Order: sequence, then structure tokens, then C-alpha cells
Amino acid sequence: MTVRQSPKDHLRRVYLSVGSALFYVLGPSIVFAVIWILRGGNALNANFFLASALMFAVVAAALDQMAIGLAEDRYDRSGPSSERDRVFARLWAWVGIVFGASLFVVLVAAVMSPMSLPIGGWARLLFSLILGAVSIGIGAVALSF
Repeated sequence: MTVRQSPKDHLRRVYLSVGSALFYVLGPSIVFAVIWILRGGNALNANFFLASALMFAVVAAALDQMAIGLAEDRYDRSGPSSERDRVFARLWAWVGIVFGASLFVVLVAAVMSPMSLPIGGWARLLFSLILGAVSIGIGAVALSF
């Protein structure tokens, strides 16, 4: 298996495995749903819980990639690959997990809660999510090396 094929295989394992999908993809949505059911509130609470669940999606996927980097990349040298290729492979797999988990969190939040963000609010949420997520993802992948 090449380094470029590794993220695709890992994403298949995450999305098609019940345990991994429950933790990495559905986990943040389950956390949002449980907190919302227990706490409830208004649209401001829903927006806050949504942002918190989105960051949980980012951190969970980052920890997954850090563990993969520590476990697989360090010991599986099946072919000639550079460190840069392996870092980009881990980052692509991380982006795939974060995108799916974040999309699912937003859908669950939209169905379950009265969250309401204007267009500018969605832009600020997306900007802050990307700003925080990039540093967390790069940090996790860097720690795995």
C-alpha cells in the first residue's frame, strides 16, 4: 500500500467500522444530543453547544491521527516514502474524519435544537473552526513523528 492510498483506506476503516464511526464520526453528535436533552435552552445555548461539539470532532480526529502516526507510520515502512508524504497522508485522513463528523453535528443540531446563525455567524463559526482545527491537526500529526 502506498502512502497516498493510506488515507483512503483509513477513512474506509473509520466510516465502515461500527466502533470507529461511533466514536469519531457520531460521537460529537451524540455528545451534542445528550447535552442538549439534559440542558436545553435557547438558540444561544444551542450555538455554544454546537461550537463545543465541533471542536470535539476536531480533537477526536486529531487524536486518532496522532495514534495512527505513532502506531502505523513509525513501524510500517513498506515502501520508500518521505516524511512529508506521511504527514500529508495523515492530514488528509484527519480532514476526511473532521468533515464528516462536523457535517453530522450540524445536521443533528439543526434538527434537535433552535440553533440559529445568520450568514455572518456561520462565516465566523467556520473561520474560528478552521483556525483552531488547523493548529490542532498539525500539532497532533507533528507530535506523532
